[in-house]
Amino acid sequence: MGGAGKAMGGSSQMISADNLWKRFGSHQALQGLSLSVPEGSAYALIGANGAGKTTAIRVLMNIFEAERGSVLGVDSRRISQRVGADRICLGKSGYPQDADGWRIS
Repeated sequence: MGGAGKAMGGSSQMISADNLWKRFGSHQALQGLSLSVPEGSAYALIGANGAGKTTAIRVLMNIFEAERGSVLGVDSRRISQRVGADRICLGKSGYPQDADGWRIS
């Protein structure tokens, strides 16, 4: 996997997101989320239920499409068009109890 860019100090960014927005009906799940994770780092998303942690991960993986913002320096709306079939391989969520009805090939 190639780096997304350079961080301050010259280290490569493996995850980079800028100004991500995602809404589900009237619920604003993400509102201007920006983050970068340097290569070789481990980070955790911590927050209350409904804070947008799972939505953020799904947008970063292009399982969900953000209304605004970019991931790894690319407009995520342009990437999501090519991952349609891959969504089935990933399943609809990371939780086995939510996988009913999905085939994993």
